[in-house]
Amino acid sequence: MTQILQKHGFEAKSKFQAKCKGFQCLPGKIRCCCCQFLYNQPDFMQVDSVLETTCCMKGVQVLFLLKFHCELNFIKQVWGCAKYIYYKFLPLSKESNLEKNVIDALNLVSLHMMCQ
Repeated sequence: MTQILQKHGFEAKSKFQAKCKGFQCLPGKIRCCCCQFLYNQPDFMQVDSVLETTCCMKGVQVLFLLKFHCELNFIKQVWGCAKYIYYKFLPLSKESNLEKNVIDALNLVSLHMMCQ
């Protein structure tokens, strides 16, 4: 990290320690260690992740959602509603019927339910 900082003209910053103990930087500190200093540079902050780059190349849109408590997660709520509907169907043993029931249960979760 010191060599990277020196190469890009941050001579004084290269005197920082490499990282704070246990990667636990003090709250609000931007320049406490090389790791934190580099992480807050525009070149590092504005670069897409490998996941975003790969998905973009494949034509897939990536949407990062905020982290919520699992009970507030939209996807889990919709899946929970679909499972509730699925359990109301008659129990079947053929795999094709089970798959059809899953698809039907997912289709029965209305947009109105999702918005609630």
